[in-house]
Amino acid sequence: MSKSFDLEKFGKRFREVRLEREAKLREVSEKTGVSIQTLSRIERGDANDVESQRLLALANWASLPLENFQDRDTVNLPKAIPKGASTPDIVELHLRADKHLSGKTAELLAKMFRAAYREAAAEKKE
Repeated sequence: MSKSFDLEKFGKRFREVRLEREAKLREVSEKTGVSIQTLSRIERGDANDVESQRLLALANWASLPLENFQDRDTVNLPKAIPKGASTPDIVELHLRADKHLSGKTAELLAKMFRAAYREAAAEKKE
């Protein structure tokens, strides 16, 4: 992928979103047109390359900004946040685009925010 796209990180986050939505691989495959085998390889981090059309279909289904998975040096804030993107994904995008933070610090803050957000959301459900 161009611009040092982290397909392994995308696969991990995609799997998290799919499980949060309680969607089976078959359902995602039917909605995106991406085969179950390809979906499984992406989620496991075993995919070496994915056609941009398939990647875009998966990102749209999961409402994941593709910018979150680019090399930090190439991240620019998009003009519009994808409809349905989660708050933690939007926060991560802003942290990764912040030139005052190192890549490691931005990633750590994003993980901390995601964990706190999940905990707060779980409390609200109780």
